[in-house]
Amino acid sequence: MTFATTTAVGGLSFLDYLIIGIYLLSMLCMGLWIARKQQSTDDFFVGGRNLPAWAVGISLFASLLSTITFLGMPGEMFRTGVAFLTRQLALPLVLAVVWFLWIPFFMRLNLTSAYEYLERRFNYTVRALAAVFCLLLLFGWISVVVLTASRAMAEIADINLNWFFGHNMSATQLHADGSARIGAEDFLHDGTALAARIRASAMTERPTPQKQVWDMLGKQVQQQWPSAEAGNPISSESRQFVAESLSTILNRRDLYDQSVWQSVRLRDAAKTYLKAGIDNLSDVDVSHLNRSLLVSAFPDEIDQRRPAFRDADMHMIILCIGMFSVLYTTLGGIRAVVWTDVIQFFILMIGAFFTMGFIAWITDSGLSDWLETSKAHKHEAVEWFTPDIGDRSSVAFISLGMFFWFICTHGSNQVALQRYFTVKDVRSARKSYLVSAVASVGIGVILAGVGISLMHFITQYDLPSSSGITSVVDSVRNTAQDGLFPEFIRIYLPSGMRGMVVAALFAAAMSTIDSGANSASTIITVDFFRRFDPAAGADRELRRARMLTATMGVIVVVYTIGLYHLSKGTDIISLCQKGFNCFLGPLGALFVLGMFSKRVTAKSVVPAFLLGEVFGVCSSYSKDLFDFNFSTHLVIAGSWLVTIVTAHTLAILLQTKATDEQQQFLWLPVIRSGELPN
Repeated sequence: MTFATTTAVGGLSFLDYLIIGIYLLSMLCMGLWIARKQQSTDDFFVGGRNLPAWAVGISLFASLLSTITFLGMPGEMFRTGVAFLTRQLALPLVLAVVWFLWIPFFMRLNLTSAYEYLERRFNYTVRALAAVFCLLLLFGWISVVVLTASRAMAEIADINLNWFFGHNMSATQLHADGSARIGAEDFLHDGTALAARIRASAMTERPTPQKQVWDMLGKQVQQQWPSAEAGNPISSESRQFVAESLSTILNRRDLYDQSVWQSVRLRDAAKTYLKAGIDNLSDVDVSHLNRSLLVSAFPDEIDQRRPAFRDADMHMIILCIGMFSVLYTTLGGIRAVVWTDVIQFFILMIGAFFTMGFIAWITDSGLSDWLETSKAHKHEAVEWFTPDIGDRSSVAFISLGMFFWFICTHGSNQVALQRYFTVKDVRSARKSYLVSAVASVGIGVILAGVGISLMHFITQYDLPSSSGITSVVDSVRNTAQDGLFPEFIRIYLPSGMRGMVVAALFAAAMSTIDSGANSASTIITVDFFRRFDPAAGADRELRRARMLTATMGVIVVVYTIGLYHLSKGTDIISLCQKGFNCFLGPLGALFVLGMFSKRVTAKSVVPAFLLGEVFGVCSSYSKDLFDFNFSTHLVIAGSWLVTIVTAHTLAILLQTKATDEQQQFLWLPVIRSGELPN
């Protein structure tokens, strides 16, 4: 991947900080105002079940929309273009399932935690097991979203704190065009050992990578090469000469010779570039390949290329996001969550629209120009169907993945279901879902517009990541494409609007934390504490709920900071994105089995659920565990299917059948048990 090389342009002005401060203070005041009206955990968890359907619908969408989506969708337009919008093809089927099956069923049960149903249908073991796995999903989801938002805000704000429980570390320097270089500051020691080792390679007849480097430097450089001996450091001028000389061979396409380099343990970055084929690499990619080769040949002398580690900035931003989210959520409960989500949604919309308007103005262009640029851009090929289960770009797999994500989320995830529990009846719940679905389609189109407008923008203006968007190396290309939007915000947006967009990123991250913390608190209170301490009074339970919400927020902040440090130099963030979704399929399958299969009982569903989770984890990390690609779009569907099939197989083998009382909680008896509000 390519990292920023120069002092950040832009950053936040006083006006930007003022806008962000006003926004955060407003959210806190709202939490205080709502807290005055709370009397019980029914108010705290489900808002008295009388919130406006339209507001709940926006909150439902805003909670599931994250900074990963807000920042990732524009980058996705570089990969697949307008074909990206084909993932919305599954929406009519999702609408049918949620509208006709899920909403009337769950609203009839009058739940606070979705997992109360599983005890009625199976037993408490199944309920507790599902609750624990939902908590795992929530913590993983929240932490990754907050970390993604914090990284983007650190890039945009360019705060550069001297210290905040850590120091900022600058990135490895690159040339202005994004190509690699080697500077004297990249030497792990004083450069003496490196100079000595390269000169010593001239004495051997056997071809080695080190000797090849010496030969490529040329006679003129060889004659001026500094004499280096242990205990006698070379001068600063000599160190600079060595660095500049090595940089001159970074653009050579003949540095790598497999017969010569096979004796060297290559760095992962070098392997990635070589896998793409040297002939397919751009000049910028070749420079990064060669730098990785030099690091492989001289691992104790040259530092690996590294991004900027803004430890101080990241610690402060993560803490701020967590602190404000926890404060207003702890005070105001789900009512505060819903109304702040509404405000945050409109801030996100304003930020996206202003971005497109600003690009249209500065480039004197419009939608037709953007579409022409998108057509001319070389996108990844998108097929309607492929039998390759490792493929991640076929329309069929994307649509299938989106279908199962939506039906499992709206049919088993406490964050989504808790929104439905805050309205008074089925009609209101359906209205909430319809508002959420329309908002989902709308924001998808709007963020696609942001993506193609950025695509047109970089044809006239430079951004640090522009050089990497056409790289044949997937990791380089994806990182560059995802980095364009934050870079555009930091460098080109005017003061004031930059603060508004940063507030929007704060909004998306805070929406994730407040929703997740409140839902986690609901699960722990209702599924665990309330069961074992049923005599707790309303005041005591409300205090406990607020304390749990605050605790969940603190845990998320600590976990996110730990995840940030673990993710340095690794791909752990993308692994986490897969990791928390691997829990979702079996959770969705549990509810489907409970609703529609009278033969399945706790005896057959528990091992099936656990096997589904094992399949979800293994398929998510198939490349790491088995060196086999399994499409991330099939993880939820695959683990769902494994759970369903295994549960029915065990039910047949064990000859299990739900009791008459348990069968009253199948879908049809629940729907028929009383006249539903319409």
